[in-house]
Amino acid sequence: MAILYIGPSQNPDLSTDYYISPLLAPARLLADFPPVLLVCGEKDPFVDDTVVMAGRIREARAQAAGRAIDDAGRDDNNDDEWVRMEIMEGWGHGYLQMVALMPEIKGVLEGEFGDLTFSSVLLGILADEH
Repeated sequence: MAILYIGPSQNPDLSTDYYISPLLAPARLLADFPPVLLVCGEKDPFVDDTVVMAGRIREARAQAAGRAIDDAGRDDNNDDEWVRMEIMEGWGHGYLQMVALMPEIKGVLEGEFGDLTFSSVLLGILADEH
């Protein structure tokens, strides 16, 4: 699947290249991530990776700060506000492109996750590209 994104002429090491799989990123990089909002459909094939990525970022931040982290991925500082994860119940991969088929997606696009909205994030990205 990665070849579809990177092209057939590239020869990356799929077991170590964290530009292809951020799950492979070293903890020192994950500890420096800005606040993260991970959103995934419950039936998305990447849901496990989403959960693992959230845990890796939390663990890296805790270790960098010299804090212990428990089996549930929590520490004394509670990085739940730094790394937020929303699993959309019953939804699969690509749901953001299915607004016509699933009107409830519009509510997610306009819904708030703390001080972030999908619309504000997308508008910020689009503004940065121009």
